[in-house]
Amino acid sequence: MKPDLFKRLILFCLVLFVALLFFRYTVIEKQGREIDSLISDYSKIRERGNSNDNLYLSYESARHQLDSVRLALPQFHEFPYVISDINDLLEKNNLVSSGMIFKPVLTDKLDLWKFASSLSVEGSYQNLKSFIAGFQAMPGINTISRVVFNKEKKESGSITLEVDIAVYCRKD
Repeated sequence: MKPDLFKRLILFCLVLFVALLFFRYTVIEKQGREIDSLISDYSKIRERGNSNDNLYLSYESARHQLDSVRLALPQFHEFPYVISDINDLLEKNNLVSSGMIFKPVLTDKLDLWKFASSLSVEGSYQNLKSFIAGFQAMPGINTISRVVFNKEKKESGSITLEVDIAVYCRKD
């Protein structure tokens, strides 16, 4: 072989080797980093997918708990019995009420009926306190949104309680 041809072959191999090294570090390494980044992003998405599954399970659990609370409430047609319980509570505590007028409103959440009323009740402080505790202890969701105690006369032990109450019932 001629030395000139041999030098050209070695030079060609050297140039090819340098070109391959350059190609490897510029193109292949960059693609490798991009692939690693994509694998990392994919792993994060899969982890989020698993957490979404956990969120779905926690949502299902919360929905089940809300349904069980909702099912424990009296139905709309049982509302007269709830009123009877409130009247019994007033009588038990020797309280005199000026009357109860309940306004039914269908709530947006959970399809519940809200029966709201303002009461004015007169009696001793202990009996009024017992009435409030008894009302809160009644089964279902019963709320008190306003309480005002007024003592009319200093000589009498009678106190007037003005209270806004609400009782929730589920749709039939």
